[in-house]
Amino acid sequence: MTATRMDFGDVVRQSFADLRQNKLRSALTMFGIGWGILSIMLMMAVGAGLEKGQQDVALTLKLKPSSRSAPHHSNRCARSFVEIECKSRCHCPSS
Repeated sequence: MTATRMDFGDVVRQSFADLRQNKLRSALTMFGIGWGILSIMLMMAVGAGLEKGQQDVALTLKLKPSSRSAPHHSNRCARSFVEIECKSRCHCPSS
């Protein structure tokens, strides 16, 4: 059995013939790809908006932006967004 080599024109013609033959499946596949891309973009936009909102609140309250790790407790508390009630819990001096 000899393998035949297809040139680019044959591949394009075969692709369009398959798309014409399976219109519903092709349309649903394209819809699914678009829906997935849109979902990812929406989730990223919501995440960025929430992060921006938290930064704005932190700046309004004059708090230092928190790190993603748990706050380190020492003798002196650091005022951060995570530790809003630090002053009442560990008797921090007012800053």
